[in-house]
Amino acid sequence: MARTLLRIGGLLVAWLVFGAIAASAGEGWATYVNPRFGYSVDYPASFVGTGEADDGNGAWLVSGNARLTFSGGFNGNGLDGAGRLESRLAEVSPVRPDSVRGGDGWYSLTYGDGKDGGGRLFHEYGVVDGRLWASFILEYPAGEAFGEAVARMEETLALPGGGKVVYTLRNGKAYRNGAPVDCDLYTAPEGFKGRARYWAVIGDDVAEDAGAEEIGIRFFGERGEAIGFLSLESAALYRDIIWSPSGDRMVLIIGSGDRPESFFRVYDERMDMSIQLPGIRDELHWVDDVRFVFTCNLGRRGNAVPGGGDGFRQSIILYDTVMPAAIRLKDATDTHGFSLLSVADDGLTATVRERSVASPDDWADADRVRDRSVTVRIPATR
Repeated sequence: MARTLLRIGGLLVAWLVFGAIAASAGEGWATYVNPRFGYSVDYPASFVGTGEADDGNGAWLVSGNARLTFSGGFNGNGLDGAGRLESRLAEVSPVRPDSVRGGDGWYSLTYGDGKDGGGRLFHEYGVVDGRLWASFILEYPAGEAFGEAVARMEETLALPGGGKVVYTLRNGKAYRNGAPVDCDLYTAPEGFKGRARYWAVIGDDVAEDAGAEEIGIRFFGERGEAIGFLSLESAALYRDIIWSPSGDRMVLIIGSGDRPESFFRVYDERMDMSIQLPGIRDELHWVDDVRFVFTCNLGRRGNAVPGGGDGFRQSIILYDTVMPAAIRLKDATDTHGFSLLSVADDGLTATVRERSVASPDDWADADRVRDRSVTVRIPATR
């Protein structure tokens, strides 16, 4: 979603700035746009402006016992979100450990004396790119709740365009430079040991202003911080990610539509692609941290049942990402084909479906195709 920012030349006195934005507020919310740096944020309309910084970098508001501060400026030291978070942790105390979050383009923390429901708390949230930074600090009595207000302010705090494109994940939703992205969010499986906890596929179909260089998979950590990116030729090609047990290697499934034939792109512990293998979707299992078994697609048979699963010459392959090496466990022939069903928990055997015919010409007749399950031994690591 594109965001248009109002740019105001010069400095305005506080009552004029807040009088103008409050008048345009709807459903209890108003929007602040900083006249100098162009950052913007929605805030509860119950807050009334009390002043503006002399240098034009922000403003102060108050509502009952709560206070709200907007700040912004040039990112002169080049810090990203994690770096700015580290800097703020050195400046404030006491900090609530479970509130500390941050990534490439954002950070969040809560500090102050809020023991036993007394005292006051300060919730700070900021965004940053290669050129600018902006933040808000909400100060409130420890016994009061501002969860909904904080969530909306975090979602809407945005820097003006022209800087580095920053993707973040907040409250279960992906954002591009502060604007929500309508994309599916995937979650790592239970017990996953890697850093990535979530990932989303970004393309121009879900991010209105995304360029070709942004199309791909964005990875996010436990606290929503951006931790990696893999480019794709088209977001429509993505199907699934199969992670190794340790989470430091993965196979990216690339396919088109609902067709089973796919390509398996293998990434090593540095997230560099090492090889692309032809396979059948949903027929790949990791044996251990570095090896996986999969159904290798060797192409179509010329005399197969039309639209049937016997249309491909399929073998069972064990792939070792460290060697690297491909070991044939079951080889397709003119009369035999195989597909992977499962791998035993101990990684010593695999269950394979074997389909066979007496003569290659029999593939065209479904009644002549024999079907059975067989157990295949998986060799130990060399």
